[in-house]
Amino acid sequence: MLDFSRLWDRMAAHIPTWSQSVSVVEFFGVVVAIIAQPNHMNHFTWWGLAAFGIYSFLSFANPAAADAVWGIPMTLSSAIIVGVVALSSVQCDLLINVLSDLGGSGYILGNFSVHYWPLLRLYFCRPKNIVRRRYILQSVYGVSLVLVYVSAEDANNVYGCGLSARAVTFASLGTVVVPVAVWRVVRLGHR
Repeated sequence: MLDFSRLWDRMAAHIPTWSQSVSVVEFFGVVVAIIAQPNHMNHFTWWGLAAFGIYSFLSFANPAAADAVWGIPMTLSSAIIVGVVALSSVQCDLLINVLSDLGGSGYILGNFSVHYWPLLRLYFCRPKNIVRRRYILQSVYGVSLVLVYVSAEDANNVYGCGLSARAVTFASLGTVVVPVAVWRVVRLGHR
């Protein structure tokens, strides 16, 4: 007689989890977005999206490896949210132009997809056991990417904010506190 429970167990071992399935969709979404808009790679959001895409791929292909690098995209996504709020507060031309080009619905959907979704996904699908030392090292890598970006790109040309390079650099140094804040929130979520 055929043992359906053993057959089901063997089949279920090859079916990706919901989280892994979402990761595949996210990975291909990031790849398509970057291919469709390669000229946006000078925006820090796209650097963060690239890191999120790599993380999403790892989440599907090797979840343990994804857990080992989780702090990098989490730090970048958190820094991006801080940047979006800052850019919105000084009413940069980029945001006004995108709103004008896409309209309200397109702006809200696009803004959520590239800025807020990665942060929410990373937070709610975080590793079960986050090792503080490993997280700090990963966060240092993330903050280093922020500083490399600020050194390589001119915010006035990219975002149209009218801020001095010194102000942007100083504000970027403030991202050093982002990993600490994220760590506090994540630790609260594990209690």
